[in-house]
Amino acid sequence: MDYVNILNKTDAYIKSVVESNDFQELIALKKQINIDLKDLIVKFKKAKDRYYEAQKYGKYHPNLADYKKNLLALKKELYSNDLVKKYFSLQNKVQNEINDFLNVLKMAISNKFKKNESININ
Repeated sequence: MDYVNILNKTDAYIKSVVESNDFQELIALKKQINIDLKDLIVKFKKAKDRYYEAQKYGKYHPNLADYKKNLLALKKELYSNDLVKKYFSLQNKVQNEINDFLNVLKMAISNKFKKNESININ
């Protein structure tokens, strides 16, 4: 297989992924999460920043345990939301499809590439 053909097929595949229902739903879910869970996301990010800043001082920081409890509670609340669960499930599905294509593409180019490497779409 010549390289121009491989590039053309790769380009066509990328276009098909971007235009797919799963990918479009992923984008829509991300927008909806950013709108519906904006306050929770902001609280989570602030709690994470506060915890990591306190973690620099380790056990000597007087509020480290409280910051950690708060961060874990907010993380649980955020990640147990149905929209977020659906988003990550769909993201994993799209990611696996892309990884499968990459493995096929690598084998078409050369058998010297590692098979299980993947890229992240985050």
